[in-house]
Amino acid sequence: MRGLFDDTGVELEFALGYNPWRFDSVEEYVAFMETYYGPTVKARERLTAEGRWEECRRDIAALAERHNLATDGSLLMYAEYLVVVGGKAA
Repeated sequence: MRGLFDDTGVELEFALGYNPWRFDSVEEYVAFMETYYGPTVKARERLTAEGRWEECRRDIAALAERHNLATDGSLLMYAEYLVVVGGKAA
């Protein structure tokens, strides 16, 4: 980000945030991602045509399982994001 604003006079501030992802189950999460999340929808379309979607789907589920903080059969993961705020010095 800093490189994009070199020599512009824009001062940048950064902050990390965490978005909770909560689903009733890992399966519900995977179904949501393959139905509504654009990059996963496109991956599903292409990999289905190649006969490889089920392998990828299992990998997504395994990733969710590894990061799942819930202990009751539901899913709770935290997705990290970066907030960048820029402004000109006064």
